[in-house]
Amino acid sequence: MDILSFEEIRPGYQLGKYILLEQIGHGGQAIVWSGVDEIKKSVVAVKLVLCETEDPLLDPNAFDQQAQTVASLVHPHIVPLYHFGVSGRFRYMVTRYITGGSLEDILFDGPLPVPEVLRLASQIVSALEYIHGLRLVHRDIKPSNVLLDTQRNAYLTDFGLARILSQYTQALHTGRGTPAYSPPEQVLSAPLTLRSDIYTLGLVLYEMFAGELPWEGMISLASKQLQAGEVLPDASQVNSELPAKLDDVLRSMTHADPESRPNTAGQALEMVHDALGVPYTPGAQLGIALDDAEKQLDLGQYDGIDALNLLNKGLAVQDVADERIELSLTDFFCIDTVCERSNDILASLGDTARQFMLRAALVHGHRIEPWWLRLPPLDDRLQVCAQTIAIEEVPAVERTVALLLRESDALFKHLKLLPMTVERLLDMATDGADVAFQMDALELLGRIGSQAGQWQETAFTPTADRKLATIALGDGFEAKEAVRLIGQVRSMTATGDLVRAWERDRNPYARSALFTIQEVAGDFPPSVSPIVRWQISGQLGLRQILNRAERLIPSFIMTVLGAILGIAFQVYWTLEMRGLLAIQGARITFDRGLLLGMPVGLGIFVTRLIARRFTILKPIPRILAGTVVGGGIVNLSMVIIYWILFLENPPTGWLSTLGSMLLVLGFAVSAAPSRLSWVVRVLLSFVLVDLGILLPWLLSLGTTLSPMFAYSRDWPIWQVALVSSGAALCLALVAQLTEIPKEA
Repeated sequence: MDILSFEEIRPGYQLGKYILLEQIGHGGQAIVWSGVDEIKKSVVAVKLVLCETEDPLLDPNAFDQQAQTVASLVHPHIVPLYHFGVSGRFRYMVTRYITGGSLEDILFDGPLPVPEVLRLASQIVSALEYIHGLRLVHRDIKPSNVLLDTQRNAYLTDFGLARILSQYTQALHTGRGTPAYSPPEQVLSAPLTLRSDIYTLGLVLYEMFAGELPWEGMISLASKQLQAGEVLPDASQVNSELPAKLDDVLRSMTHADPESRPNTAGQALEMVHDALGVPYTPGAQLGIALDDAEKQLDLGQYDGIDALNLLNKGLAVQDVADERIELSLTDFFCIDTVCERSNDILASLGDTARQFMLRAALVHGHRIEPWWLRLPPLDDRLQVCAQTIAIEEVPAVERTVALLLRESDALFKHLKLLPMTVERLLDMATDGADVAFQMDALELLGRIGSQAGQWQETAFTPTADRKLATIALGDGFEAKEAVRLIGQVRSMTATGDLVRAWERDRNPYARSALFTIQEVAGDFPPSVSPIVRWQISGQLGLRQILNRAERLIPSFIMTVLGAILGIAFQVYWTLEMRGLLAIQGARITFDRGLLLGMPVGLGIFVTRLIARRFTILKPIPRILAGTVVGGGIVNLSMVIIYWILFLENPPTGWLSTLGSMLLVLGFAVSAAPSRLSWVVRVLLSFVLVDLGILLPWLLSLGTTLSPMFAYSRDWPIWQVALVSSGAALCLALVAQLTEIPKEA
């Protein structure tokens, strides 16, 4: 999609094979972005210039011709042009990204030492001699158009296209001359010559020697020359270390008459050396040999050196103080792309450098996984994560938390967070963060603090634990998550605060929080009094059992129906009224099945309900509790209804109780949360129900004890077993058709 305005450009926008990273310069009708060449895996600078339709020099053919001319320039101290084109209302140029800023940046600190001036001047003059040899005039030499790498090698930029692109004073400036540096002939729109560049070079040298332009750049030298015939002021008056002879050379270079200036840039530089008493050897101080130009364009060893220098600069800042990462996204990619291309450079990095790059990756949100893998020591990885959480901005913390949560629980045994780190993470998770990050941050704290496995005085810090308790006394999402976290990390401090809030103020949120803590942790810390413990446990258990009771209706109906059918089957086959008295037998079967089946079904349902939902108890105690309560209901109903009401004979002994307990035990085991299939649950219930009917009968033979159900003593054992099995199958099969739903 073509871009129509600067505002439409965002990180990640793609121009061909170039992906934009961040804006690194702006002005007038142009902006400069850094970008990545996807194919060469290198960082580039991309300048976009707004096309001015009223400018006749913006003819596309002229643009292409000039761009091709500049792209053909190959010199170690000229920024190479890789690509150019048009996108929407913009023309764009892609050049090499130079890592160290510009000459203008370092001149803010004042004049440069003479040897440094001569070294940089030699490189600038080398580039000028090259383009002058091609009969090209730069037209806009100035400090901002001299870029520097991290080794302070100079690169001339922004020429050749100057006459067709808008004025701009950043890394890729393409103005029509900058007034403070323009020669008189350029001000007068007179024809320019190669000596026009020598004039601007003289002003740049003056600024390098003196630390400032004449008249602080408020008035241009050209305007003074044209209006009053003035000459360049003495640099030696500003910098007393300079000889007076140098003033004459600089005035010669900036003479108003082009014919009075030195013939070439090389001759001008030689005159400067002579004035300073320094021997002059052309090309002696070049940062990169001329025959290495192609290697430079291939982004070989020089980019590698730059990358390592950028890395060392970043490490030096981090060594001074434990502060936020200051490495820009562009510089991060400069280092990263070099490491990706060169295994030798990557192998040369120590663990400290790799830690720095991992943290930078987390800060910028790029290349996190590669740098995570490039730092094998687990402790080093975790140290980076802890530092990022403690110091960096929220987006970096969010990425770090997400990265940690992908790892296994074993990792958290090694993750140690300082108190201030825990408190910051807790603050970020509860103070205005989005819901997703709240969940991640609290989950991370839970996984860190859950390694203890038992109640502890403080899970994190007293301040953090008490803040958790304060957050828990609310009804928002963060309150619920904070409560679960307290139970998960088993903080006695936080739980104690909630207990006091409930005892003192009867805070309903405190009670609800204590319910959740009991559910999550399974118990309370020893510091909680027995009274509070029993109150909370009892109320929680009741809430668990009765929560959304309407969902229990299908299970209740099917359980009672199964009991009615099973007992009706039992009654029918033990009656001696079948045949001629079949109608009366059916009536008795129905009456007794209904009257006895309802309380028995209730007992079985209660058993299943407790075993399924009473999760404040562990599974085995829960099964036993369900068996005792449900078996008691069944036993009581059997005694009152079956033995006393129907048989008119109070039972003796304990066999009826045994049968009742066995009958409900199968339902308790099958109802407790487990992975048992439906078939297994039915089979388990059937076996124990059948055993509950048959075993008491067998034990009652030859005694006066009363079994659960009475059979004719004339029946053979197989007949009793057949009837009891039929009753058990009806009861187990129908009751298990529906499962007790978990607490919602």
